[in-house]
Amino acid sequence: MLDDVRTALEQVQGSYPWRMGNSLEPGDPARLPSRGLCWIAAGAIGALLIGLFLFAGDMFSPGITPAPLTAERQAPVVAQRPATAAPAPGASTAGGEVVFTALEDGIWVKFYDKDGRQLMQKQMMAGERYVVPGEAQGPQIWTGRPDALDITIGGRKVPRLAENQTVIKDVPVTAEALNARATPPAPALPASPTA
Repeated sequence: MLDDVRTALEQVQGSYPWRMGNSLEPGDPARLPSRGLCWIAAGAIGALLIGLFLFAGDMFSPGITPAPLTAERQAPVVAQRPATAAPAPGASTAGGEVVFTALEDGIWVKFYDKDGRQLMQKQMMAGERYVVPGEAQGPQIWTGRPDALDITIGGRKVPRLAENQTVIKDVPVTAEALNARATPPAPALPASPTA
């Protein structure tokens, strides 16, 4: 039987080439990646370093810290009126100083005079006050939340500029204009019945 197996193997080996050893060749460890791949990798690393320098540079700068997670309440800021010898003609001094107080946080408001010069523009925090300068010529207001601004003239409360959230612009805020708004119109007399 062994002789028959040997004879069969010799016949098979004669018809097919016999391969010795491993047919897989190991890679050359000295071989480098292609030149194009090296340039792409170098460009990606350079872009990453530039991005880190531009965007993360502020994180490591001394003295710069992120904003606090909870807002600290600050004392309301009151704009002080500069001392003047005499008010300018047409100034809003009749009736006392006009004070706007924010009733909610983040109320954007802009005060400006009749020539468009800005007196104050910011987001007011709840309780923050702004005193309209008495020497301002024709002060006006622009805001989207007139319902969240409390108004006093010489310490006396007057009605708000609106009861609902709406955008108002070019509304005069002199003491005279606000007092005129506060005065209700005279009721109309009922018509006398005719026979």
